[in-house]
Amino acid sequence: MLLACAIFLLIGIFLIFLRYSFWRKFFSEALPGSRPGFFNVLGDIADISPSKESHQGYMDMISKKVELFNKEELFCTWILYEPFIMLCKADAVQDLLMGFKMNDKSWVYDRLECVMGTGLITSKGEKWKQRRRLLMPCFHYNILKSFLTAFNEGALRLVALLQEETKKDFTLIENPIKICALEILLETLFGVKMNASKNEFSDYIHSLNRCADLFMKSRFTPWQWLPILFWNSKSGKEYKFHCQVMQDFTRKVR
Repeated sequence: MLLACAIFLLIGIFLIFLRYSFWRKFFSEALPGSRPGFFNVLGDIADISPSKESHQGYMDMISKKVELFNKEELFCTWILYEPFIMLCKADAVQDLLMGFKMNDKSWVYDRLECVMGTGLITSKGEKWKQRRRLLMPCFHYNILKSFLTAFNEGALRLVALLQEETKKDFTLIENPIKICALEILLETLFGVKMNASKNEFSDYIHSLNRCADLFMKSRFTPWQWLPILFWNSKSGKEYKFHCQVMQDFTRKVR
């Protein structure tokens, strides 16, 4: 009895493997990009350097793919049997952003709801259309023109900060750029002025960086795709903690 169950289980797994392999073969031939072999279960994961963090190795692999498919408007990569479409040209990005048909979000966005809720970035369907209609007038020229002072002041603070960094042999500009963007957003959206030099953003920026790292790591770690495994893992618990830090900061400045 056990032997028969094991045989049926193996046959079932093999049939599922065949189904997804044929499906991937069909779509990989229809799109520019990677074409993993029929028996290549890992897809493009096989090209990721094992000496690096999964998401860092993936980004290195994507850089090579961009060079390889630089004449295409888009290309596809595969993680196991999951396709990820990369847009290379401005025309492809414009077509995507201007259209209203392709607003359904991938399951990948579900994990961002912990940070952003179900707003414009993570919502879909009618809710997405409503949020977009509400937001579009904010980018009218006359509206943006009224915020020029805030933009210029923020840019000058960034330039002054980067000028100080030139005294060092090496510096990462990631955090200064984020701080500048956050200062401008707080002033223009909430009317709140906060001084980055007083380290008022330090916890928020740290949590933002950790959430980004953990999100990207989980995206390219297939066993963390299942929510129950991710949220009960060490990475999931840390991700939830940093999400709470950012939410507390947002509530404080409202």
